[in-house]
Amino acid sequence: MERDVLKKRIREVFPERLLKPTDVAYICQVDKRTVLRWAEQGKLPKVVLDEKIIRFRMRDLVEFIEKRRK
Repeated sequence: MERDVLKKRIREVFPERLLKPTDVAYICQVDKRTVLRWAEQGKLPKVVLDEKIIRFRMRDLVEFIEKRRK
């Protein structure tokens, strides 16, 4: 039950879909560790949900990809 409440709260606070590091890695065709490194370096904004749980906003990923293409 607790997990359902957490999911509902996350949807209220972050109405857009949040991506897991593995989702970002798949989209960018890189290793998950590369995505985590980008986040730690501040190159890709992250959303910290918990000490060990991070997610990424789709709009931030799109902006990141557009900047890298230039």
